[in-house]
Amino acid sequence: MNLATLESVPPENRPFAMGFSTLLMHAFGDVPSPVVIGALKDWLAPHCTPSTGEGDDDDAPAIDDGCVEERDDLRVVLLAIVVWLSFSGVMYGFSWWLSRNLPNEKGVPGECECCRSGQGSASHGPDGMTRVPSANRTLRINED
Repeated sequence: MNLATLESVPPENRPFAMGFSTLLMHAFGDVPSPVVIGALKDWLAPHCTPSTGEGDDDDAPAIDDGCVEERDDLRVVLLAIVVWLSFSGVMYGFSWWLSRNLPNEKGVPGECECCRSGQGSASHGPDGMTRVPSANRTLRINED
């Protein structure tokens, strides 16, 4: 995700892009998800909330007997969590696909900035060959 963010903006805007990307990831992912899932659980299965044993000697948390009847509603909540997480995986895959298939300024899909400049990088060079470091040598793999 970070690489996609860095490659999609000009070098002078990369610090701002990384900060803004991190802010959006937290604002739309980490922060609201427990609140939304908790609200959904409270709405669908209100009897499945542990409460302290009021008046009991051991003060152990107790679950209302009505929770057994809300088992299907708890499954809906778990399904919502799976769908939420699956959506992020689908969007990640879609972003990867777009990054590989949309043409850049030169009209070549999937070419990185180091290859556009002709300088290459530690992992691949301007000749289009991927370089895989080995123990004592560098293997050259043709990606065609």
